[in-house]
Amino acid sequence: MFCVIIFTISKIEKIKIFFKGIVEGFLSLINLKKKLLPFLLFSSLIWICYILAFFVIKFSVSELEIINNNLIFPAFVVGVFSISLSNHGLGVYPLAISLFLLNFGINTEIGLTYGWLAWSCQAIITLIFGGLSFFVLPLLKTSD
Repeated sequence: MFCVIIFTISKIEKIKIFFKGIVEGFLSLINLKKKLLPFLLFSSLIWICYILAFFVIKFSVSELEIINNNLIFPAFVVGVFSISLSNHGLGVYPLAISLFLLNFGINTEIGLTYGWLAWSCQAIITLIFGGLSFFVLPLLKTSD
C-alpha cells in the first residue's frame, strides 16, 4: 500500500512538471514581441509541410493509392504520438501507422510500407538538415 502511494505521488509530480513546462513554453511567446508573427508563420509552415510530405507519400507507390485521403491526417497524428515511444520512432512509427490503417481494412504490408516510407523520409531530412545546421548556424550573425 505504501509503495502504491509513493508511486502515485511520483507520477503526479512528473505530470505537474510536464504541464508546468507547457505553460512556460506558451508564456515564453510573450517575450518574442516583434518576432511573434514570424515565429507563428514559420511554425505553421513547418507543420503544413510536414503534413503535406506525409500526404505525398501516398502517391510514391501505386499500391498506396488505395488509402483513403480521409485517413491521412489521423494516421499522421498516430505517427506523431508514436515517435515519443522510442528513439525517433524507430520501428514503432511504421507499426503504429500500419495498425491504425489495418482498422480501416488496409493490408498490413501496405500500412508498413506507408509507415516505413514516411519514417525514412523524415529521418533522412532530419539527418541532412540537422547536419547542415551544425555548419551553417555558427556562420550566422545574431543581432540579439
